[in-house]
Amino acid sequence: MRRTSHPISSRPGVTSTAWRVALALCLLGCMGEVTLPVEDTGPRAADECREAPPALGRVGLRRLSRTAYQNTVRDLLFDVGVADLPEVPADVAEHGFENATDQLSSPALLVEAYEATATRYARAAVEDEATLRRLLACDSWETPGEQDACRDSFIARFLRRAYRRPPTDDEQDDLRAYFEDARAEIDFEAAVELSISAVLQAADVLYRVERGDPESEVVSPHEMASRLSYLLWQSMPDDALMRAADEGRLSTPEELEAQARRMLDDPRAQAAMVDFHRQWLDFDSVLEADKHAPYFPDWSPELRASARAEMSLFVASLYERELTLTALLADRTAWVNGPLAELYGLEPVEGWAQVDLPSDERAGILTRAGFLASQAHETNGSPVLRGVFVAERVLCREFGMLPDEVDTSLGREDPDMPSTTTNRERFEALTSPSTCQGCHRQINGIGFAFEHYDSTGAYRELDNGFAVDASGELVWTDVDGEYAGAVGLSERLAESDTVRECVAENWVRYTLGRAPQREDACLVERARGALEQSGGDLRELLVAVVTSPDFARGVEP
Repeated sequence: MRRTSHPISSRPGVTSTAWRVALALCLLGCMGEVTLPVEDTGPRAADECREAPPALGRVGLRRLSRTAYQNTVRDLLFDVGVADLPEVPADVAEHGFENATDQLSSPALLVEAYEATATRYARAAVEDEATLRRLLACDSWETPGEQDACRDSFIARFLRRAYRRPPTDDEQDDLRAYFEDARAEIDFEAAVELSISAVLQAADVLYRVERGDPESEVVSPHEMASRLSYLLWQSMPDDALMRAADEGRLSTPEELEAQARRMLDDPRAQAAMVDFHRQWLDFDSVLEADKHAPYFPDWSPELRASARAEMSLFVASLYERELTLTALLADRTAWVNGPLAELYGLEPVEGWAQVDLPSDERAGILTRAGFLASQAHETNGSPVLRGVFVAERVLCREFGMLPDEVDTSLGREDPDMPSTTTNRERFEALTSPSTCQGCHRQINGIGFAFEHYDSTGAYRELDNGFAVDASGELVWTDVDGEYAGAVGLSERLAESDTVRECVAENWVRYTLGRAPQREDACLVERARGALEQSGGDLRELLVAVVTSPDFARGVEP
């Protein structure tokens, strides 16, 4: 659906919203050159990393993120379903990711939410006979003797799976005493329910405890199993991974690679990969994207939800075919439903269908409605929001501080600005001062590539009655130069080693739950090298990460 945009002069809120946001980026991001965070940590050359001894910065005590906790409870209780589950508060994102160690605190509200969640899950597990039998590992608990045997098998197996390691004798004795008190006061099944609820709130469940060897600073086999499972599945280890840990087999690159490849073939890996991209590329923000109804009457909660769902379906479908950086940034296939088909100017579809998008209009995830509508204002697209997002999330650029000489009066409406101008011309005028160009040369050079898309992500040929100019220029990358439109930008980014390094850095950040430090530079380099050697295959990046000697290091102080 190609659109011409409405005259800028008639759009409410453009000066008070769009230009103020653009000004903020101009003011907050124009202090000299941009920097690449990984370079600040002192990256090492590939040959130096091959020869360097393993080293990894500290990894702190990490609480499970909301997603990881819910996945863990799901797997621990064999997919038992719970209706109207109390909502656990969202985790605070840092650099887009919700597993940042520094942000995963445990305020009182969260403790109460986990208690309610554990209570509801425990009740559901006991009420489901098949689940209860699997947890008890016995068929009958009618007599006191049968109950004692079921209790002991339940405690030993459940604690081992919940704590992701063999439980100590004291831990089993403590739970057995708690169980017996509940059985005496109520009954056997109530004792099972209360024990499940208590364990689901235990620190060894809620936190990833990695003590390892204090001298070598290498994690134990069972801690390695957890590192693998929470990276590749965002959930607890399965029985096969626990057996490998029991047998001490998680210490060689060959075994780690075999386990990683096995796990990457599991549906849980696909879900975890989708969730990484949800956080990295902020899929959820489109759900909060409001549009000016008189100009975009079709923008609705249903269309917002469809745009959000498409992003996940796109990544999931790539995982089944070829999850490479090139495919992520340049693939023309899409999953659409009726509202999205109309937005994209396609033939109507029933339900959800996989389609090919026009090759001259769309290429990869940066040309989908979910990204375009979320990085836009209510009345028009924002080259600043879109440019900054790509620069920060895809190129790992950081912008400096506000210079003292910036004239903050630029935010006022300019009476000399003609009403017969395009969106691009207005942003060019706004960011033209030399104090802004230190950053906006890059921001605008990226953001103007998206001028063919309006505030909802629909493709347009005209803006305010004038032909759209979507030309741009990349600077400060390894693929610098001019290009035409978002398709040209996406295809150029897909070839960039700067992008590969940024993706590697983001995966290391996600793996460690914190920003990469100087000691982590070789892990970043190994991940980047795997991308380069494999043609951008994200599975190979993960295999390189988990088989690196660095991955086993960095236990808690």
